[in-house]
Amino acid sequence: MAEERAAKEIELKKLAEERATKELEARQKELEMAEERRQKELKLAEERAAKELEARQQEMELKKIELQMRDEELNRQKLKDEAEKKRQESLAGQTRFYGEAMKHSLPKMGNDPSEFPAYIFRCCVCCM
Repeated sequence: MAEERAAKEIELKKLAEERATKELEARQKELEMAEERRQKELKLAEERAAKELEARQQEMELKKIELQMRDEELNRQKLKDEAEKKRQESLAGQTRFYGEAMKHSLPKMGNDPSEFPAYIFRCCVCCM
């Protein structure tokens, strides 16, 4: 009986050791799988960060191009304004300006020569 008991104890110890090794192997596999998942997550996070960085760089390039276009448009408008100012300051430009002002402020003269004195009288009364 003592031998049977010793044999059973040895067998139980072997079973316990086998169970412990199986549990240890299972834990190691779980740890390896967790490490693999963590590595995959890190890789995905790095890829996302790289894509985000690339998108930001493209956005910055677009903003630079937009700013450059705005500057070009502003310079073009300044040149156009300067040319318009020079044209208005010229004798022909001033003549056109005052001619249009007179055309809109004076009454129209009729075609009949008998209306000339009345027209002149209206102009003089209007301008005084």
